[in-house]
Amino acid sequence: DVGEECGGVPVQARPGASVRAPPHSSPMAPPQAPLTSETALAPPEAIIIDGTTLPPTHRRFCGAEFKSDDYYLRSAEREAQRLIQDCGLKAGETVLDVGCGQGRLAIGLSRVLPDVKYIGVDVDAASISWCQRHLARPNFAFEHMNVHNARYNASGKVQADGSFRFPLPDASVDTIYLYSVFSHMERDEAAAYLADFARVLKRTPRAGLGRGALGLPRALGGGGSGPAAVFLTTFIAGEGTYLSKGYEVNPPGYVPIRGPLHVVHYARAHFEKMARQAGFKVHRVDAGVETNGQSGIYLRLA
Repeated sequence: DVGEECGGVPVQARPGASVRAPPHSSPMAPPQAPLTSETALAPPEAIIIDGTTLPPTHRRFCGAEFKSDDYYLRSAEREAQRLIQDCGLKAGETVLDVGCGQGRLAIGLSRVLPDVKYIGVDVDAASISWCQRHLARPNFAFEHMNVHNARYNASGKVQADGSFRFPLPDASVDTIYLYSVFSHMERDEAAAYLADFARVLKRTPRAGLGRGALGLPRALGGGGSGPAAVFLTTFIAGEGTYLSKGYEVNPPGYVPIRGPLHVVHYARAHFEKMARQAGFKVHRVDAGVETNGQSGIYLRLA
């Protein structure tokens, strides 16, 4: 996701692993121009691993471990399995991926549960463009939202305020996923997203396994059995940490800060109040187990 930060250089091709994605051309297309010193050094547009298109490493906005092609692919599959196990996602249902970046969840679903309806949205136009070229299919769609974000879309024209709406009808989505998104948004913007999540989610009862995500401990308890409707990550301050406003942006001493909205963390009680005000209850919090020490948070409609 755009919330997951990384960079890097392209991984060299090796037998049976990473290769350049084939060009979109007909069998009768003219031969390609010979490589020059410039084109030979150009990073690949996409790579193929185990028959699946992945973004090259320089396009992966995530931690350093995601530069490994195998790790990236397996993490994509794990995220898809998370939605099946903990959110009850089934074939034929609709999932909204907010902050989809280069489509890590879409890649996982395409391998694990390809018969869902997937909608990926992001404030970063380049990420959406890449996904539309390489991952879009009849039931997998990607849309740019020109929402202002001081970190990722400073020129965005749309404000995430009380009037904000996702480009979706009421009660049209079964599961919502956002990884490392609220960790890079202002508190009131995150609250606006939560409020509209309640609008777009279906209110039909869900059946699912409701197990701990990928075997992780339920460190902060919560929720009982059954699936959640929303999975998200953000930074939750440790027990006993006092935050005067209930949240803090770029707190000193937390991690090395690089730019605006690098870290937004919350007191757990404050985040739970935000969720309640939007019509949710916190089903479970897995403390500190996600990328860079973020917590995994599962929400249900109240």
